This record gives sequence, structure tokens and C-alpha cells, in this order.
Amino acid sequence: MSGNIPVTLANLRFLESLYLHLNELTGPIPPELGSIASLERLWIGNNPLSGPIPIGLTYLPSLARLFVGQSQVSGPVPPELGDVSTLTHLNFHTCSLTGPLPQSMTHLQHLNLLLFHRTGLCAPANETFQNWIRGVPNVRGPNCGSSESSEAWETSGGI
Repeated sequence: MSGNIPVTLANLRFLESLYLHLNELTGPIPPELGSIASLERLWIGNNPLSGPIPIGLTYLPSLARLFVGQSQVSGPVPPELGDVSTLTHLNFHTCSLTGPLPQSMTHLQHLNLLLFHRTGLCAPANETFQNWIRGVPNVRGPNCGSSESSEAWETSGGI
């Protein structure tokens, strides 16, 4: 598929999984996707998508897996993502996101996978964040103030 992600997908009120990865989808991620209350899995990476992660995605009460990696998605990770308590998998790797991961991510107590390597993202060095990230079974990405090759987070419980 190519072109923009159709905004009309938001009309699929009972959709649980949306797998659009490995296409040629362009443009921004439609914030309207945040109105699909039953959405649990959103895989939109491996596309030349651009723009920020829309705040609308943080309104998904059942979202467990979000994959935006290998795209041109840019800007910071929205702090509101830390309010999506159902998240278990976050994959940001190899995209244009930048800045420290938001402190609010420490609220994600069920997170099993966090990939943010090959981005401009980093894990804050404060003790609270570092203690939290040590509890995430599968992590790959750098600490703030370090290069990817040194002081990087890399744990693997089966990634």
C-alpha cells in the first residue's frame, strides 16, 4: 500500500489489531486512530511515515503494542504515552524521534519490550528512571549523555 494512512480507519470501532507495517505509507500518523477504543496492537513502522507521534494515540485504553520503528516519525515521545497503562511493547528503533524518554514512562509497569536504539532518544540518567528501566525485561537503547556504543541499555529476555 502507498499514500497516507486512511483517516476512515478510525470508523472501525471494534478493530483490535492494525498491521500496516512493511508498506510505502507516507505522511503523518492520523490522530483519529486514537478513537479506536478497542485497538490493542498498532504496527505502522517500516513505512516512510513522517511527523510526530500524535497525542491521540495516547487515548487508546487497550493499546498493548505500538510499533513505529523504521520510519521517519520525528520529535519527542509524548509524555502522555506514560498514561497508557496497558502498554507491554514499545518499538521506536531506527526512526527520527529525539530527546530523552519522558519520565512518565516509569508509570508503564507492564512494559516487557522497549526498543529505542538508532534514534535520537535516550534514557534519562536519574535514579528513578534507571531503576524503572532495569525492570523492563527487553531494552535496547542509549542512556542520555552516552554514545550508543557505550553505556547503552541492552537486555534481552528473548528479543
